[in-house]
Amino acid sequence: MAENPAQSKRIGRVPLSTLSALVFVSPKLFAQALVQGTLTVPLQEYVSLYERPMQDGKNHLPLRVSEYYGSVSMGTPPQDFDVVFDTGSGNIVLPTLKCSDEACEDHHRFSSGASRSSLQLALEDGTPLQPGLDRDTTTITYGTGKLTGEYIQDMLCLKQGSGAASNPACLKVDFLGVTQESRFPFTELPFDGIFGLGLGGLSVRSQFV
Repeated sequence: MAENPAQSKRIGRVPLSTLSALVFVSPKLFAQALVQGTLTVPLQEYVSLYERPMQDGKNHLPLRVSEYYGSVSMGTPPQDFDVVFDTGSGNIVLPTLKCSDEACEDHHRFSSGASRSSLQLALEDGTPLQPGLDRDTTTITYGTGKLTGEYIQDMLCLKQGSGAASNPACLKVDFLGVTQESRFPFTELPFDGIFGLGLGGLSVRSQFV
């Protein structure tokens, strides 16, 4: 997500690979998974090809960038999304029905009204939205694109791969519900949102990890 076109030129994409797997152990987010030992999530690989200029200024070095994404659900009843597991960011980000940009409409969008466990937040500190209370928004830049969203709290579940226990690992989290999203690069991406796996300093606050 952090590739900078000022330093490299995108030249194409490679077809998706067969399913990979992420063995996920997170002591903070998924204590339930820790009790079982590990949580295995099936992933797909999305590959971009770039050309990076060399020091001589004449030649270019081929660069292959892989991103891995898998399925999660948000809300009650669950709404399914494909998210990229991104070590370079620290927030969970999903497009919402409030976003009418092309990049949002091309993907699954979260409906707060369809989730009975959804809570709208006014501030990043978790303050619930009340009538007459101003609502903060956050804008995040990801190298070539950016998005703006509002704070929402709801139930997130990670689905385990085949052969694992059938019960998903679930936890109530705060996330950024996107209301505006740039066309590039998000219209080209096969996944709906972002699952930030970065350190706590990369997230809005600890509940947004």
